[in-house]
Amino acid sequence: MRMSTLAKREVSVVIIAVIVLLILLIPAVQYSRQEVRDGIRRDEVAAGKRVLEDYFNEHGAYPLVFDAAPHEYVVVVSEGGAALEWFIRAQLENTASPESGYNPEEERNFHYRVVNDRGQTYYEVCGGSVRCDLRGAGARGE
Repeated sequence: MRMSTLAKREVSVVIIAVIVLLILLIPAVQYSRQEVRDGIRRDEVAAGKRVLEDYFNEHGAYPLVFDAAPHEYVVVVSEGGAALEWFIRAQLENTASPESGYNPEEERNFHYRVVNDRGQTYYEVCGGSVRCDLRGAGARGE
């Protein structure tokens, strides 16, 4: 059985429509997958913050060295053998505008900031100081 010219056109239109939808859908799915991975990174950084607070409660000071792998632990201010102010930094896949704030959800109770540094976006959770504002981020070149 042969297809009529009209049927061939209809099939072509359907195929083109499906291709266009796929082209539009792929970036959205990719962004969503990256956002899920970024959420995991935020959770890992929050877990590191909790470990550091437990360390502080046990020893009365924050450590100068802390393994936050795969993320980065940066001491901003230290005195003697202790860190006074610090942050844990995780690189995000999706870009975001710089911001700082306080996250009271799920008993986290921490200050955070999002910074852009050398074309990359980072999520940072701060400790040892009252705030985690963007002024402290400016010292690293943002």
